[in-house]
Amino acid sequence: MALSVLAALACESAIAEPSATSSPTEVGGQLAFDHVWIVVTRDAPERAALERAGLKISPDLNRHDGQGTASVTADFHNFYIELMWPDPTVPVAPAAERGVEKFKNRMNWRTSGWSPIGMGLHRVGPSVPLPFPTWTIAPDWMPKGTAIEILTARDDTKSPSFFIE
Repeated sequence: MALSVLAALACESAIAEPSATSSPTEVGGQLAFDHVWIVVTRDAPERAALERAGLKISPDLNRHDGQGTASVTADFHNFYIELMWPDPTVPVAPAAERGVEKFKNRMNWRTSGWSPIGMGLHRVGPSVPLPFPTWTIAPDWMPKGTAIEILTARDDTKSPSFFIE
């Protein structure tokens, strides 16, 4: 099922077509699909399922310094699938401990009830405020002056994480 959803996302990178009655700037600007992450167990043994489905997992390990996570990716032409996990060998910024706990709860989704999935978008064109509240994070691994805009409410643990990078 999950691979079917990911395949559908691969077929179309645009999230929404502008309607005839509203311009993209009226609804937060145009957004495009960037990537999906799935929180998995350490070192991503779940990658075998993607490899059996014919996907090639990059041999590169991504360390998210300050966030306490690591990941591997399956790269496509205009998006990627990221298998991410809390990694005790990756430093955690002093203010990021709560985020690490969230990733641990997402990794343990079978018992915690948290969603292990996140879907990232990126803006195409100018940034326009969205018509609902959002919040931002600026992990150490990102370039200074940039942030991730989180669209999912802070206390919503059951829904996938939606964000704009």
